[in-house]
Amino acid sequence: MEYSSADKYRRMLRSFERLKRIGTDNGNSISNSDARDAAEVFFNQCYHFKDWLKKDRSINVSQGVETFINNTRAMQLAADYCNYKKHAGLDRQSRSGMTINRINTHIKMDLTPRGFVTYHSWRFP
Repeated sequence: MEYSSADKYRRMLRSFERLKRIGTDNGNSISNSDARDAAEVFFNQCYHFKDWLKKDRSINVSQGVETFINNTRAMQLAADYCNYKKHAGLDRQSRSGMTINRINTHIKMDLTPRGFVTYHSWRFP
């Protein structure tokens, strides 16, 4: 099987667009579970992009990818979040140095002329 990192990158961008839409104005047609699922998909796409980069034969960045993740705060958090969700808790040392044992959900609802509009965000304690 060919692993095109460009294809995986485009999937990651599409998942980000869905997450951004949920985070800014998702109307009244999405549940908290849908929003949480979209966040999980986005973080998984981000973190697993590294595996595609490593296996893409058209580029050679193998070890640089792990170094980048370990030295980039956002990627450290994505790695920790993905491992936390995949293994029902971190099964290795945290890359970010944070203890992730729960994720807080924040929902804001505004009343507009077209009805309620909700905004979702998640925070590591």
